[in-house]
Amino acid sequence: MRLARLIIVGALCLEAAFAAPKNFVTLSGEAYFSVVVTRREATGVGFTHRDGVAFVDFSNMSEATRKEFGGYDEAAYIAAVDEKLRRAEAAKEKARADAEIAAAAERQRHEAEAVARLAAQAAAPAVASLPTKSSSGISERDYSARDYSAPRTPPPASSGRCAATTKKGMQCKRSAKPGSSYCWQHGG
Repeated sequence: MRLARLIIVGALCLEAAFAAPKNFVTLSGEAYFSVVVTRREATGVGFTHRDGVAFVDFSNMSEATRKEFGGYDEAAYIAAVDEKLRRAEAAKEKARADAEIAAAAERQRHEAEAVARLAAQAAAPAVASLPTKSSSGISERDYSARDYSAPRTPPPASSGRCAATTKKGMQCKRSAKPGSSYCWQHGG
């Protein structure tokens, strides 16, 4: 059985190797010269030709050319085309589903960021009202002279300067990022 298979495969290889090159023109007008078929599929044939490698669909061949290349079965061709269409539709559906999942994840991320911002804003007045002493050399008198009863409101974003307060209690000297009241370091 194994020997018979080897003989058949060898005969097919020899036939392909010594097959006379063919020339043909497709229905769309493309000309191929010195054609040697390398594979047959339900939808068409793949081959080498004088200028390279190509695959031509049976629908782009005349009836005589289809018969010459052999392997054309109309039912198999229709089934293969239907399968290609089904796969293309499934790929579109998967891409649409993936896009929906990505959009939902992006919405969740934005919502989580908004919740975090609101939580930080709610905690900011409580933290800002606590007097802190830094190791930067500010005297006790400087701390006692400050009024910590009301939190500071940041200047409007149009002022151009960062609204953050440094360890020394001074306003940051950096420029605020466009559309924000803070610089790159203080959360702009």
